[in-house]
Order: sequence, then structure tokens, then C-alpha cells
Amino acid sequence: MSFINGALLGFLALGAVPILIHLLMKRRFKIVVWAAMEFLLASLEQNRRRLQLRDLILMLIRTAAVLFLVLSLARPSVTGKAASLFGGRGTVGAVILLDNSYSMGFHTGREERFEIAKRMARTVIGSLSKGSRVGVTLFSDVADREIPRPVHDLATAERVVTAAPLTGGGTDIATGIEAAWKTLADADAVQKEIYLVTDMQARGWPDPKDTEFAERLREISKKSTFFILNVGEGRTENLAATGLKLDDEFASTDMPVSFTVTARNFGTTPQQGVPVDLFIDDRKSATRTVDVGPHETASVTMHTRFTTGGDHKVRAQLGVDRLLADNERFLSVDVLDVIRVLIVDGQPGEDETGWGSESAFLKFALSPIDYTDPDSKTLIRTEVVQPLAAGERRYADYHAIVLANVGEIPAGRVERLRRFVNARGGLVIFPGSNVDPERYNSIFSTGGDPLLPCSLAAPYGDAEAKEEPFTLSTGSLEHPIVGYFGLPENKPYLAAPKFYRAFELKVPETREDEDGEAPAIVARFSDGKPAIVEKKVGLGRVIVFASTADLAWNTFPLRPAFLPVARRTVEYVTTGARAQRNIDVHAPIRAPLDLKDVNVQCTVLGPKGNRMSMEPTPFEQWAYVEVAETPFQGFYTLTLQKDPEETVVFAANCNTKESLLDQLTQDDLKKRYPDFSFKFVDSREDLKSVITSERVGIELWPYLLALVCVLLLLESFLAARWAPKE
Repeated sequence: MSFINGALLGFLALGAVPILIHLLMKRRFKIVVWAAMEFLLASLEQNRRRLQLRDLILMLIRTAAVLFLVLSLARPSVTGKAASLFGGRGTVGAVILLDNSYSMGFHTGREERFEIAKRMARTVIGSLSKGSRVGVTLFSDVADREIPRPVHDLATAERVVTAAPLTGGGTDIATGIEAAWKTLADADAVQKEIYLVTDMQARGWPDPKDTEFAERLREISKKSTFFILNVGEGRTENLAATGLKLDDEFASTDMPVSFTVTARNFGTTPQQGVPVDLFIDDRKSATRTVDVGPHETASVTMHTRFTTGGDHKVRAQLGVDRLLADNERFLSVDVLDVIRVLIVDGQPGEDETGWGSESAFLKFALSPIDYTDPDSKTLIRTEVVQPLAAGERRYADYHAIVLANVGEIPAGRVERLRRFVNARGGLVIFPGSNVDPERYNSIFSTGGDPLLPCSLAAPYGDAEAKEEPFTLSTGSLEHPIVGYFGLPENKPYLAAPKFYRAFELKVPETREDEDGEAPAIVARFSDGKPAIVEKKVGLGRVIVFASTADLAWNTFPLRPAFLPVARRTVEYVTTGARAQRNIDVHAPIRAPLDLKDVNVQCTVLGPKGNRMSMEPTPFEQWAYVEVAETPFQGFYTLTLQKDPEETVVFAANCNTKESLLDQLTQDDLKKRYPDFSFKFVDSREDLKSVITSERVGIELWPYLLALVCVLLLLESFLAARWAPKE
């Protein structure tokens, strides 16, 4: 026997109250000498024993009533064979733990596993006796307690199960079980039951060496009846799209772009001639085929061209198989259309087109002139001004500002630059002979967080003698600006320029900004000293070069590498500080916005047509919108409802580790977790019969409460019957 409210058993001590009252109220006889009454003594002596017996009976009835009342409140219960003596079964506290990871979308040929799982879950709910309670938890790689506390309303639980969505998440059995037990631990029921409904995917179970999880299973299965309802059918053949990437770091309207689609065969059967379709904004752009051997990966490259800038939805789709969820990959691409750049030339040449000026080299690299078509438009449109004229420009009209050997910068203009960068602008600095490093470090450090990603020390090297030149290192070329030169055939181009003089860039090792992003070294010289350094500031980025953009200190502008480095630098500061557009399912979306948009209403349209409304949250120099729930793969479109309306597209992809469909069997579980007590039920078994055979238990409180009522009625009757007559 067990007690659901065992803490109340301490009140059994109240059974002593009737006994104490009996002792205190016990009849006391006062002796009075009266000769006339002596004849009554004989009669009283005869009645004394009868009266004492009556008092004792009433005391015992009252004591029993108190004791049985306390026992009924403690809710004793019996299970097993003892329960059958009372001819019934007790209430149950159950939790339905329903796996809604995307592998549950595997089609058996008749229906999806997830539909089978829902049907089994509804069968469990239908088997619960009147007065039972049930909770529902959905889980993939995160747990969602849809009914966090067991409820009596079984119809509501059925509706929750029926409406449960299939997500794009992976499987984490440990997370699901822990959430289920959190729901069930404090449930007041004769019998506690957990129903894990899953396809038994092997990767979802923790490593067999995880002794902590094994111990947790043992504890939970001792305190509850654990059912595992298997909806898997043992099939493991599956082909999945595991990757979709833009081959270059940036996409623009002025050049063709290519995408690489990767497919993996998770089964043992070769897949020949699998169609691969590339969609741009829901329009089919290209089609190829791919052959993938057993347990192998194959890639195919597909080319397209964008005619407009802005956010574009790119989707790759493989041929149809039994698991559709992993046949697609999604990618949000920010296509550059026009980049407006303001070049501030601190040392202009004899004329605007003279090669003595830094602006001439930069202008040629960023926006070359097509002499065959003078009216042709370029991706990057440049405007060159001198330092004094730069103060008259409206910085918000530009995407990036380049300071080329600009010496003196007024404090007010530095503050304007700071606001420009914080609002998603890009700042690129090429120092030169006009730059005083101490003055630069000072003016760019005023007004808060330093605008420079590094401090400038005195320049080293001799540009006049042009002796002992140093070059750019071709090792660790991982940054998007120089990643193009990471290919072996491109490295010689980056190593060709000779540098004779450069500033020493002192990069802090520990300082990070509020988002935890420290300054990064984009490229180094052959002697190991930093050549290019960048840092995120607010919503924008600042990049500092160690040497000039003209021929005064190096030969860089005359070498082929100068053009891609200059262009990629501007493209990077224009796009690099934007929100992370491509995420995994269940990862949050965090979109930074300009502070002026803090009161703008935002809506997010999800892949399933679900719409969410929210307002931006201010944070120091900018604002942000955060979407915490991204359970489905596909595109999430953030719309800022202002004039003109702005949209930002995010893409969420499933974790393709879930595409490996290998399963654990009942014997596998017993070997892994020998102390784990569970009942394994296959989808083809009669689930209701299995549950009924395992569920025997009844609460005794109704019987005890009825006995209390009988005792109280008996006590009242006897007390009235035996009361003295007037």
C-alpha cells in the first residue's frame, strides 16, 4: 500500500483527542453520607459497569472516525493483485511524450509515421479511466510542454495531440524525457505513466557511455510505468540535401553567381540520376542531375544571375523519396545592386585622373569605366571629395566611406562617422604620411567605444630607399575579403605586391564589443604583423589598412590583387554587419535595426503561413527584433511596416544529422540501459490491451470516507439512545 498524500499521516495523532476527552470527562462520584439513600447504592453498583462499557464504545467509535478520516485524506492506494479485491482500477497520471522531429515525417507507403504516432497517443488518452489526468509534451531537439500540468480534460489533450505540428528539428530523447518527468513528478495519482511515442532513431539517444542518463532512466522508471511506443518500421534508405551555399562571399547584379548543392545518400542503395532543381524566389532557375553512391556525398554546381538587388529566396530541391523534409535546403541571399561610396582623398594628385592620387587608384578599382559604353552602370558608384568638402556631405546617402590618407579630422566629424557606422555604415581607412598615429588614436577614441579596431603605432620601413620590402602572407586566408586568394592558383597574386613602409597596427587581445565580437585580423604581412584589421561597431564595420592606397609606400595598386581586395572590402563593410540570415531550425532570429525604427511595427511571416507581430527593442545605439521560435524549416520574412516598407528574409534549415534513420531495437535498449524498466509496444500490437494489462491500481479513500460517515452516524445514534432520560 502507498499513500498519495503521505505527509498527512502525521494527523493520525488526532485520534488521541477522543480518548483525552473521555478521560477528562470521566464520571467522578461525590460521596455524601445520607442514610435515606443507602438503598440506592446497590442499584448504582449494578449500572456502573454498563455505563462504562457504553462510554468506551462511543470513545472507540469517535477515535476510529478521526483515524479513518485522516487516512482517507492521505489517499492510500493499492496496486497489483490487492487492487482486484476492490473490483476496480484507480486514477492515472500520464504524460504523452510525442516525438515531432522531422524524421517522423517518413512515409511508410500508407501514411507518415507522425500520423501513426498521433493515433497511438489518442489511444492512450482514450484508455484512461474517469478522474485520470494527462499532460502532453512535444519534443525534437527542444521540448515543448503543451500541457505542462496533467489535466482531467482528456478531450483537450486529444485536440492538442491532433493539432501537433511536425517540426524541422532533430531528436533529443534526454531532453524530452526530462521535460515529461517535470510534468509528472508532482502529479497526484495512484499510478504514474510515461508514454514515449517515437521512431526509435538511434542518434536521438545519448551515448551509451552517458552513465548520468542511464541513472536518470533507472530513477524515473522506478517511480513510474514507462511505455515506449515504436512507430518506426526499420527502413533506413534516405537521400538528403545536406548543403546549399553561395560559392562566392557576395552576390551582385553585375555578375553571374553560382551555387553548390550537396546531396548525401544515407542508405545502402545507389541513387542514379537524381534531379536537382534550383529555385530563385519560387521560380525554377536551373536543373541538374547527380549520382550518389551508398553512404556517399556528391555535389553539383548551378549557375544563375540576379537582375535585382535586395533579399532573394534561394531553394534547392532533390527528387522525391520517403522522407521529404530533408530533400530541400534554403538560403537567404542579400544581392548587391548599388553600393554608394564616398572617397575622401587627403592627398589629391595634380588632377582627378592623375595616378598620383589615392582616390584615382581606388576609383578605378571600385568603379572601373567601360570605355565601350560610357553610360554603363557599375555595382559600386564612387564620389571623390577633399576633406573640407566631406563635411558638407550627408553620410546617410552612402553605404561606405573611405578615408585615404586624411590627416586632420574635426571632432564633430568623428562623431558623425561614429553615428554613420553605428547605423550600419562601413568605414575604410587607408593611412599615409598625413596621418599622425597619436592624434588618430586620440580623436577616434573620444565619445565612447573606440571607433578604430586597433591603435596605430609609428610606421616602419623606408619608402624612399625601397629596400628590404615585405609582402602579404598567404597563410590562413579565411576572411571573406581575402578568402578568394586561399586557392593555390590565386595565392601568388596576393604575394606579388611589395610594401616598403606601413603603420604598425596594435590589435587588443581581450577587448570585445557588447556583442562579444573582438577585432579580427583580416590579413598579415610576411613578417607576421597585421596588414588589415576589422571590427564590428554597432551595426556597421570599420576596416583599417596598414599602408597606403597609392604608390607612395607600396606597389599594391599596380598589382592585380588590389582590385578584388578593394572591391571585397567595400562589399564586406556594406553587408558584413547585417543579421545572420541563415540559421538552423530552433535557432533564434535576431535582426538589428536603426534606432529610428524602434517604434515601427514589425511582422514575421513563417514558412507555414504563421504570422507574428512585435515591436523592436532599443539597445544603446540601435534596436533589434528577436524571433525566439523557429520550429519549421523554410523562409521567415521580417517586414517593417513603414514608408517605404522594408523586408528582410531569413532561412532556417534542418539539421541533416537527423537524416540518418538507423534505429535502436528493444534488445539494444536493454543492453544499453540494463536497469531501465520499460514496456516496449510496436505500432502493430493491440496497444489498449497492453496498457490495460499493465495498469492495475485503486485508491481506497472513497471506501474509507464512506466508513467515516457510517461511524459518525452510528455514534450519533448510540449517543442519543444512551443519553440519560429526564
